[in-house]
Amino acid sequence: MYTFRTATIDDFNAIQALLMQHQLPIDGLAQHIQHFEVVMANNQIIGVAGVEQYFPFALIRSVAIDAQYQHQQLGKQLIEVLLSKLNDAGFTTYYLLTETAPTFFSKLNFHIIQRTEVPLVIQQTQEFATICPAIRNEISLIQSYWRIEYRLSTIRPLIWAFESDIKEMS
Repeated sequence: MYTFRTATIDDFNAIQALLMQHQLPIDGLAQHIQHFEVVMANNQIIGVAGVEQYFPFALIRSVAIDAQYQHQQLGKQLIEVLLSKLNDAGFTTYYLLTETAPTFFSKLNFHIIQRTEVPLVIQQTQEFATICPAIRNEISLIQSYWRIEYRLSTIRPLIWAFESDIKEMS
C-alpha cells in the first residue's frame, strides 16, 4: 500500500538522500520543501516530486522514485497529485528541465519547447540558471525544456504551443 502526502521539513534528509541517489540537484530543496509531494511505503519515502512556484508558472523539479519501486506508475501518480494541487491553486503553466527522463515526461503530455519560450521568472530560478545550465535549447529529447498547460477546470492536459493560444481559445 502506498501513501501520497505533502512533504515536511522532517522529510528533508530522506528526500535529499533519494535525490542524491538519482544524481539530481539538492540546491534549493529546503526553501521549497513545502511544495514537494512524497510517496511512502512501509513508513519510508520511496518517491518525491517537487515544484518551485512563480504564479501562474511552476517549475517541476526533483522527480525521483526509489529503484526497487520503479515501473509501478508511482512517478506518474506523484506528478498527477502535484499538478492537481497546482491546478486547484490556479497555476496554468508548468515547466521542467530533464536530461534523464524525456520519455517519462512525454508520456505525461509534456512537450519540448525552446529556451526562449520559458518565462523570465523561470529562467532566473537557481535550478534553471545555475544548477542545470548545461541543458541547452537544442531541439532534442535529451536536452530540452518542457511545458504543459492545464485548464483550470480539469486535470486532463491540454497542450498549447503559445500563451496567446490560450487567450484565443478561452
